[in-house]
Amino acid sequence: MALCLAMTSCYYDNVEELYPNTDCDTTDVSYALEIRPLLDQSCSYSGCHGGPAPAALLDLNDYSEVKKIADNGQFESRINRDVSDPQLMPPAGKLGSCQIETIEAWINQGALEN
Repeated sequence: MALCLAMTSCYYDNVEELYPNTDCDTTDVSYALEIRPLLDQSCSYSGCHGGPAPAALLDLNDYSEVKKIADNGQFESRINRDVSDPQLMPPAGKLGSCQIETIEAWINQGALEN
C-alpha cells in the first residue's frame, strides 16, 4: 500500500510547451470560455484552490474570489513569478505565455464574469 502511495504524484504538462501555437488571441477574453477552464485545469481542483479545504482558504471555483485576486493584483503577481519562487502559481510549473497573456488580458478587460 505504501509503495502505491509513494509512486503516485501530481503530474503537470504545459500544453503550450507540448504543442506550441503562435496564435494567442486575447481580444474579448471570456471568463466562461477561457479563464474558468484554465482555472479548472491548473488551480481550482481538490487539494489546491478547490474542494472542501482550499489552499490558503482561496476557493477559485467561486467567481467572487477570482475577481477579488484579479482586482487586487495577486492573480497576476502569482502567475508571473520566477520559476524558482516558491510563491509561483501553480506550484507544478509556470503557465504558458499565452495562458498568462490571456489572464492578463481578461484582468485588463475588467475581469468580467462573461
